[in-house]
Amino acid sequence: KKLIGHHKLELIQRIETPAEHKMTLLKNGKVDAGIKIAQHYRFSLESGFSFFPDAPAILVLEDDFLFSPDFMEYFVAVAPAVAMDDSLWIASAWNDNGFKDTV
Repeated sequence: KKLIGHHKLELIQRIETPAEHKMTLLKNGKVDAGIKIAQHYRFSLESGFSFFPDAPAILVLEDDFLFSPDFMEYFVAVAPAVAMDDSLWIASAWNDNGFKDTV
């Protein structure tokens, strides 16, 4: 695999998940959140790679996230490990305890 170095950061406009995504309902009539999230990520990744077919990676972000000052540094640091190690498929910065009042 090619080692990922510094790449030009390209930003695209926010893309809404299509409303026509079918919602899978549970027996109690509620939407299956797991399937809804999976559909959203599939749409996001497919859209990202279709807009940027030569991109070595895609960052999937939500519009209400708060980022630490070292957010991009983190991904630059872990990208080589993901690129070189076939057992790694993803790098995540999600932390349920990442807020000031929970750390």
